[in-house]
Amino acid sequence: MKGIPRESGDGIVRPILGVWKEEILDDLKKRKIPYRIDRSNADTRFERNWVRHVLVPLLEKRYGKGVKKRVFTLGERFRELDDYLEAEAGRWIRRNVKIPPGRLGQGDRGGVGFRRKTFSALPSVLRVKILQRICFDRLGVAPNERLLKAMDGNVSDGGPSARVNAGKGWILGNRYAEALFVPGDIPRGRLNSPAIPIVSPGEHEIPLGRQGRIVTFSWESGGKRTPAQAKRLAAKGDAEVFDAAGLALPLTVRPLRAGDRIRPFGAGAGGNARDGGKKVKEILIDRKIPREERWGRPVVCDAEGAILWIPGVLRSAHAPVTPETRKTVLLRIRAAK
Repeated sequence: MKGIPRESGDGIVRPILGVWKEEILDDLKKRKIPYRIDRSNADTRFERNWVRHVLVPLLEKRYGKGVKKRVFTLGERFRELDDYLEAEAGRWIRRNVKIPPGRLGQGDRGGVGFRRKTFSALPSVLRVKILQRICFDRLGVAPNERLLKAMDGNVSDGGPSARVNAGKGWILGNRYAEALFVPGDIPRGRLNSPAIPIVSPGEHEIPLGRQGRIVTFSWESGGKRTPAQAKRLAAKGDAEVFDAAGLALPLTVRPLRAGDRIRPFGAGAGGNARDGGKKVKEILIDRKIPREERWGRPVVCDAEGAILWIPGVLRSAHAPVTPETRKTVLLRIRAAK
């Protein structure tokens, strides 16, 4: 309805878009100015020509000659409204759309996110324009009306982990209070990357099998630490301390998989993953870990396959540090540079 723009970003200006063709031809005739006609403009196989040569004459026959001017005036209003929505969407995006930081073991997802509550409070026509601008400008995606409506509904009314395919390898997913466009290579379900054995103390780089993503794992053996010291070291989620005597070696690092179980700290020491414990999926949901960040994050296991530690989430009940502990093992993990 708004038609072609009077000015384009490439410097093209169209000064006579608001002048009727008949007026232009009359002026050329009076001034005896020659002109050329592009014969393709008469080919009604093109949509714009069918509108011009078939639809408009039908409307004029039904509603009179003035219908063309009324349609043009309506298009002008649409142009003004769209320009206003473009400006408002741009302001909202600059203030509210962020590039979230990568998480441990997840790498930089290269996505863009915003708060669902803030977005949902906007008028629907502005919400759709915002989604359209994000797709055009940041993702290289050109969504149609049906997809825009689906994305808007996903953000405004979808569940905490609802998602919709946005096209060209992008997924728009809810992360509880946040909506996030992320690349569509997010693992969904079981990952089959092998466990990497860690047979000696030191620093090790661990590939997680997710597009070359790597974590750096360090194992510091020896020394005695009190329970209070162990608690302080573990406060940030990137380190954990264990009683060396209670660990079954060698340790392994692997991606977290659907179906994994763990015995959370405080549920009793000893045992292994096959003894039961709690489903990791339930723990991740309780802690509001977004679905795309659940599977594939690194986990540390002992020689029997029991999960000792899910960095950034929790440790298991295995090998706790107590006043009787004589030797400890300090594990650290971080995203590789």
